[in-house]
Amino acid sequence: MQASSQNKTQDIEEPPVQSGLWTDIALDRFISGTGIALFGRVVGRFLFVLTQIIFARYLGPEEFGLYALGWTMLQMASIIAPLGLDKAVIRYATKYWKTNTADLKGVIFQSIGISLLSGTSLGVLLYLTAPIIARDIFHNDQIAQVIRGLSPAFTLFTAVKVIAASTRVTQRMRYAVVIEDLLPSSTSLFLFIPLLLLGYGLSAAIKSVVIGYLLSFIIGILALRRLFPEIFAQQLKTRLLLRKLISFSLPSWLAGAFTLFIIWINRLLIGVFRPESEVGIYQAVSQITQLFPLLTSSIAYIFSPMIADLFHRNKHEEVRELYLISTKWGLYMSLPLILIAVLVPGELLQVIFRNGYSTGTTPLIIISLGQLVSITSGFVGWMMMMTGRHVKWFWVTTITICVSLGVNIILTPQMGMNGAAIATSVGLSLLSIIGLFQVRSDLGFWPYDKRYYKILIAICISSGIAFVTRSWLPDDTILRLLGIALISTGTFSLGLFLTGFDAEDLLAFQLMKSWLSKSLLKGKHGGQ
Repeated sequence: MQASSQNKTQDIEEPPVQSGLWTDIALDRFISGTGIALFGRVVGRFLFVLTQIIFARYLGPEEFGLYALGWTMLQMASIIAPLGLDKAVIRYATKYWKTNTADLKGVIFQSIGISLLSGTSLGVLLYLTAPIIARDIFHNDQIAQVIRGLSPAFTLFTAVKVIAASTRVTQRMRYAVVIEDLLPSSTSLFLFIPLLLLGYGLSAAIKSVVIGYLLSFIIGILALRRLFPEIFAQQLKTRLLLRKLISFSLPSWLAGAFTLFIIWINRLLIGVFRPESEVGIYQAVSQITQLFPLLTSSIAYIFSPMIADLFHRNKHEEVRELYLISTKWGLYMSLPLILIAVLVPGELLQVIFRNGYSTGTTPLIIISLGQLVSITSGFVGWMMMMTGRHVKWFWVTTITICVSLGVNIILTPQMGMNGAAIATSVGLSLLSIIGLFQVRSDLGFWPYDKRYYKILIAICISSGIAFVTRSWLPDDTILRLLGIALISTGTFSLGLFLTGFDAEDLLAFQLMKSWLSKSLLKGKHGGQ
């Protein structure tokens, strides 16, 4: 009996034997990393959106709009202050991990040190200039209090991004998602109501955000000590790597900043040209549309260090295959949700944010379509940066942000949220298409092959059935939303099943079944 139990355990623990591409890609690690990152990012985003909903309900559109402006500035600053070192640390620490401990220490510590200095400088600058920004740009003195209250978070948020990126070098995703996604949102969520009851009002939201990032910073340092104990040895001397880091990080930083500015700058322009209540509504819409890249970013979490590792080892065919698989699985994850946002946007906004936010219906549809183009193009930015083409990617993003900003300035004053949404969608689409052809030109890779015909068929089946049956659903808001969610998800999955899953999809199912069986068996033996 004991031998039989051991044999069963061994059968379950053995992963499917693969060779060739799968051996080099380590698809089981890619799948497990994606799963962990997906769980952490989805739960973290859920906690964040839930926090935003609670903020919106208790603060009201005007105060929530003030908070949204400060939060947007914090997000934008978090891209500026790290100077691209969160990407540089993946690019170079992946190369030195397990091969050169001294340079690994230099890359990680010097990246964190520069980011702390940069974040502190930016936080102090914004603190000192907050009254001028509030008076001359937003024409509202209350915004100065928000900016100053959030100023400590600029330093902490910046360092947390670099620390989280450092943990991803090991391709173990749980540390990054905890310190970057779960801790900040959960801390803000649990602290806001007690602080509100103590009479802090708007500052309750601000204080909860700052404390959340302080906790993330502390836990992040402890995670680095656990993952890389060798780099904390005092006798280990390192060489100065600033020139190498900065030469990569600065173009990557500007490229990343321009990419996110396409999404965020519209909120600031709405704040300049439109009432604060409109900023609050647009912020609510943005929280929904950010769920799409959130799902695919769980793939990017493990995709970026694996691509860097494969490219360092000259495994170009494996890079191409991983690029294709990641793009396909990104579509799997996001398409049903995009269908919901396009087919029943009003119901989605009403259920999540209640009344008062229904005017965000059209922007929600417009931005969702732009996100669809972006997801369909795959991880072109990471492909360019992790293969050493970061300067070219910088120029691609420069062209795109100029076009998007021009459209924003022209349309937002007259069309408000709709104009800002159009500018965002144009920017996302243009960036993705140019990047797609740039990867093809430089690396010779498309993220598509004949396997994508199955996805097109599944999309046609799902969208057609969902569109037709939408009018048959009951008028109740929640029932209509649930109905479309079930129909879009179910018919899309059915379409994939009828056309047949690919080899890597079946391998993913095998691995998940193996992990589930192993977990159940361990639980059974543990119970005994």
